[in-house]
Amino acid sequence: MISKYKIILLLLLLPYLAAAQQPVVPRDTSFTVHSTYVKVKPKYPFVEKVKPVLPAGG
Repeated sequence: MISKYKIILLLLLLPYLAAAQQPVVPRDTSFTVHSTYVKVKPKYPFVEKVKPVLPAGG
């Protein structure tokens, strides 16, 4: 017969076992000038996007 403590332990571990079955979605860590500008603009209102300078004929 299963003891009372084993049943309690099993019930406590079930949520952790269920969570371990969930697939892990990779976090989007892509960097763009626009996304950084949007994040920084509220704290630093004087910030402007950098415009690329291309050489003549390029």
